[in-house]
Amino acid sequence: MILDEALNRLGQPDNPEDLFNTFSQLARDLGYAAVSYIDSRPGPAPGEPDLFVRTTVREDFLHTYLSEGYMSHDPLMVMAKRQAAPLTWADVPEFHASLQAPSKLDLPARGRAKQDAQRAIAVMTSAADHGYTQGYVIPTHTVDPQGRLASAVVSLFWTQKPEGLISPDSAPAWLRLSALYFHERVVSMRLTPVTPPPTLTQREQEALVWASRGKTVEETGEIIGVSGRTVTFHLQNALEKLGCYSKIHAVAKAIQMGLIHP
Repeated sequence: MILDEALNRLGQPDNPEDLFNTFSQLARDLGYAAVSYIDSRPGPAPGEPDLFVRTTVREDFLHTYLSEGYMSHDPLMVMAKRQAAPLTWADVPEFHASLQAPSKLDLPARGRAKQDAQRAIAVMTSAADHGYTQGYVIPTHTVDPQGRLASAVVSLFWTQKPEGLISPDSAPAWLRLSALYFHERVVSMRLTPVTPPPTLTQREQEALVWASRGKTVEETGEIIGVSGRTVTFHLQNALEKLGCYSKIHAVAKAIQMGLIHP
């Protein structure tokens, strides 16, 4: 698979669902059994109904993962949120601990630390119990149309021999770039750019500022050296730009948008 071909395939879908399916097929072509895309932002953006989370893992594993609350204890998710570089399951100590007998585990002696360690190991053990022997995790970060950081975690699940994943053919460089492009497109599809604030002329700003200070149009005209009729003209233009129907509303909205400072 050449990068240009992968990006071309990812550039064709016009909705997040088809885009996820296209990326999943790219992963399957490399031998991965399942793919998860997990939006790792703390919550949806204004106007966004929910976070975009999709997966093709086995239903029984998904049920266990959710019912046991493994999301908050998953060591891979914790590490992926802290870095930009991809990682494999073997990069977290809990993966190796899950392969050992419980009696040989080196855990904290007691308390919350011990419970957290046990839960993290349980996540990896559960994955193995459901046939997932290894995995490749790609942290993805971009900026949404509203200028905020938008991060997600792309996880690819492996069911073949664990060591088979550690090869250039299974984790080529183009796969990471494709995951980043996939993420950028998901974000851009789900979040539309915010309409930029209107641009007020200097006179329109002055008219609103003096209105905010309780001045009449005649008083404002005397202060800035124009007629009251001209002040009314500038106020009316400001109202139209701000989508307001009263001077008081326009003043409040202009202040809230940072267009004037009374």
